[in-house]
Amino acid sequence: MWEMAVKGKNGKQSSSLAIEFTGLAFVCAGIIVFLALISFSPKDPTFLNSVTVSRIRSTNLMGNFGAQLSAILLQLFGYASYLFPVFSLITAMVLLQKKTFGPILLQLPFFLLETVVISVLFAVVLSDFVLIASVAPLDYVSAGGIIGNNIKGWMLPALNTWGTLILLLFLLIAFFMLATRLGISVIIAAVAKAFLDAARAFSAVFKRIGRELKMVKKKKAVIRQIDTEKRHREKIRQKIKSKELPPISQPVPQDTNDRNNPLDIAVHTGLLPKSGKPYNPPWRELFTNPDPDNSIDRHDLSRKANLLVKKLGEFKVTGQIVNIHPGPIVTTYEFKMDPGIKYNKVLSLAQDLSIALSAESIRIDRTPKKPTIGIEVPNENRRLIVLKEILDTSTYLSAASPLTVVLGKTITGDPIVTSLDKMPHLLVAGQTGSGKSVGLNAILCSLLIRNTPEMVKVIMVDPKMVELGVYSNIPHLLTDVITDPKEAASALSWAVSEMERRYLLLKDVKVRSLAKYNAVVQAEFVDDEKHEPLPYIVIVIDEMADLIMTARAQVEESIARLAQKARAVGIHLIVATQRPSRDIITGVIKSNLTSRICYRVAQMIDSRIVLDQVGAEQLLGRGDMLFLPPGTSNLVRIHSPMVSEKEVNGLVSYLKSYGKPVYMNEIKSYGADDEDGESGFEIGDGSTLSSSDPQYIQAVKLIIATGQASISYLQRKMSIGYNKAARYIDMMEQDEIVGPPAQQGGKAREVLVDIEFLERLKEMNS
Repeated sequence: MWEMAVKGKNGKQSSSLAIEFTGLAFVCAGIIVFLALISFSPKDPTFLNSVTVSRIRSTNLMGNFGAQLSAILLQLFGYASYLFPVFSLITAMVLLQKKTFGPILLQLPFFLLETVVISVLFAVVLSDFVLIASVAPLDYVSAGGIIGNNIKGWMLPALNTWGTLILLLFLLIAFFMLATRLGISVIIAAVAKAFLDAARAFSAVFKRIGRELKMVKKKKAVIRQIDTEKRHREKIRQKIKSKELPPISQPVPQDTNDRNNPLDIAVHTGLLPKSGKPYNPPWRELFTNPDPDNSIDRHDLSRKANLLVKKLGEFKVTGQIVNIHPGPIVTTYEFKMDPGIKYNKVLSLAQDLSIALSAESIRIDRTPKKPTIGIEVPNENRRLIVLKEILDTSTYLSAASPLTVVLGKTITGDPIVTSLDKMPHLLVAGQTGSGKSVGLNAILCSLLIRNTPEMVKVIMVDPKMVELGVYSNIPHLLTDVITDPKEAASALSWAVSEMERRYLLLKDVKVRSLAKYNAVVQAEFVDDEKHEPLPYIVIVIDEMADLIMTARAQVEESIARLAQKARAVGIHLIVATQRPSRDIITGVIKSNLTSRICYRVAQMIDSRIVLDQVGAEQLLGRGDMLFLPPGTSNLVRIHSPMVSEKEVNGLVSYLKSYGKPVYMNEIKSYGADDEDGESGFEIGDGSTLSSSDPQYIQAVKLIIATGQASISYLQRKMSIGYNKAARYIDMMEQDEIVGPPAQQGGKAREVLVDIEFLERLKEMNS
């Protein structure tokens, strides 16, 4: 009994050892096959090529045996060959754990069938992928091997691609269940668990990367803040140093700390002032200093940038914020769209973005010369822009043109200074309260500061009677501020006549511009009464609607003629209206006034009328405007500077103290006699005068009594300006009181009437 028990025990032990030995053999085989496959090279000597084995040493990790084995497996099964090491290790694990051959003998056939199914699947899905190229006896071996390729060739004609894939997936799952003895629910649970574990692992990695990136960003932000503070301190030092330097435009160095010294603005005198007074408006004392720059909240900018990207993504507009430009009023976020996103789609989301950011209004526009768009978001803390900070820039101080005017600052804080002789005329529109009148004041103040009354003359039309009245009695005015629409129409007609007269003068001197004419006259026609230096004339109309409704035909014709021809002779228009409708801004006016400014308007159609583009309806008001420069269709967003009534009154007080205006009264009544059907002032004996103006009649009496018919004589004796004196002499020539200009320059005209003509004038006066 005892011997039989020992034999039985030895039998079980020998069986267990055999199973363990077999398991280890499967492990060894799996490793050998795996190393042979991963080190396979088509250049190794195998039965597939004709290279003599003895001449070439195999590069396979398993030597010539490994090269032959890997070649056979890859030829037969393709990429599915890599399953053999896996199945070999699985078999070894089952043998070593269960200590029996039973289950594994049933599972091995299904593992083999699983390999065949996967090889066919590779052959179908990766049909164009060549695994081994130029290997005899086949031209190529596909990813599914010979077995997979042949079975695919049988299945595809019968089931097509989709039918073949469905059948292969079914067989794959079925053979896997038979090989592993696992149910479908267990398989699904295992796959789901694997995916969840992988997702958790990736999530943990990304969170750690995110934390590291935040730390890096914080460090960079601190470094940038330190750099910004250093640059700010350096700018302050440079400003302090620059104040010790002489003014740029002054030929002789002067101490700018002395407020009584001449200004560093290039003041254009034109003719020398008759009074001999220096023309130095104390704008540094009159105008308000700017507020200090607000500190930039980088955290808030980053938050809004992320919110913009998130909100755009909700509407399937993908991209990224590539740059942020903080400004005094708005901050521009440069957004780079992903390929396939249309610009118009982003434009349509302006209102949605305004709601998302709790912003008053958001404007979207293309970024010039960049593949990005600019999303302009209003700042929560806006900085007030004042006129003085732009007047104190080199852009304005060193400008060469006498007609240089200030418009404001761009959205990035750069000053915008332009010249009327480049525009050469300007149309300004905007609804009530948008900042239009303040913008006009900034333009006028910047113009008056630079020019003496002899250099620039101004005609102001203010039908509303409240906007431009503050400028009454300044020496730059040709006539008092006009408030009557009919008088304004007469003034425009006078300007057209003056334009034609100036063209005749330019023709005589043979020049093409007023600047050249004045230069030639001052150099070559010093004593010529006919040719004297002429001032620029700027006509400012604060509200055009009243003029159009009162005398549409006359006003439209005059504005059109001036806009087309007046630039060369130094006459410029600034026309403003708060009613940007088609019946006010007609096609004739808009086509001739190519430079336009539009402040905030109520409707999109109003923006189209003024600018031929939308966008002005999205502005913020209070000086926020869109500027259309001449010769381009690209709009520039500008913030107009603030000019208070106190500042304007201070400048006007200085101008009044500098000199008194010399008005030309005929400007307001020009053409009125013709419209009323009057033929002039009848003297008697069939003689008439072309005007019943008492001052003109006085000039006629003076010329006849003295016999000196010259412009300069009238200017001295009657204390009138050059333009009025020249006009009176021309009218006397028309009335045949004086003769044409003398051939030799500097001589007075001939008086054609006698003392009897003067007596008749006295009788009519009495």
